[in-house]
Amino acid sequence: MIIDSIRSQFPALREKTFLDSAGVSLAPFAAAQAIGEFLEMAVYCPARSSTFHHNESVRPVLRPPLAGYLSLESDTDVSLLFWSWMQNV
Repeated sequence: MIIDSIRSQFPALREKTFLDSAGVSLAPFAAAQAIGEFLEMAVYCPARSSTFHHNESVRPVLRPPLAGYLSLESDTDVSLLFWSWMQNV
């Protein structure tokens, strides 16, 4: 069942009920794992170049799923959205 699959991403909910509504949430296991992998790469820098994590060779793999997640028309829109956001930071 899909609910069980979602629940498995939040191990803390096995023993607790989370009712915080202050814009804070528990992190799903998949997000924590991805952050951990990124931090390991940032600490040990296994790639030949320390700029690997923002290299163009990585972006094409990430654009299509991100475009779907953000309900954008195309993966090119991801770059435009990010560029325009950076202009306002």
